[in-house]
Amino acid sequence: MTQFRQILAPTDFSDRSRRTVAFAAEEAERCSGVLHLLHIVSSGMIGHLLDAAVTIPSREDLISDAHRTLLKFPEGVAEAGDPDKRGIKVVREVRQGPPDVQILDYARSHQIDLIVLATHARRGMQRLLLGSVAEAILRHSPCPLLIVPPPGNH
Repeated sequence: MTQFRQILAPTDFSDRSRRTVAFAAEEAERCSGVLHLLHIVSSGMIGHLLDAAVTIPSREDLISDAHRTLLKFPEGVAEAGDPDKRGIKVVREVRQGPPDVQILDYARSHQIDLIVLATHARRGMQRLLLGSVAEAILRHSPCPLLIVPPPGNH
């Protein structure tokens, strides 16, 4: 059986991401592996916010806030528990840019063995207009990919 030693769980801090981290933490614990938590601050999101006519945090503040949130994540997750307290080595990183590009770059540069990814399960026109990060990663991933569907989709 394959041992996944380096496991990447990209997160947007949503409940869906918490489920994904729970899967990844279980696998990391089973294999005595390293859990990599990666949060992407999307360049498109920053650009959209910068164009808004309201006062918004600076790019640096957005990234700093993401770092602080990631340090506590996945606090309060019953299924995952706290990976740090389970004895799992956890690496946390925040990057900026297109999510699919950043996830794939991280996976390659850190020799990730498994990517555990949440999906929005968008369909039809919504998926066509928004694209699919999961699909892009599936097509170009340097390692196996586990996609966790939203609750109620299985």
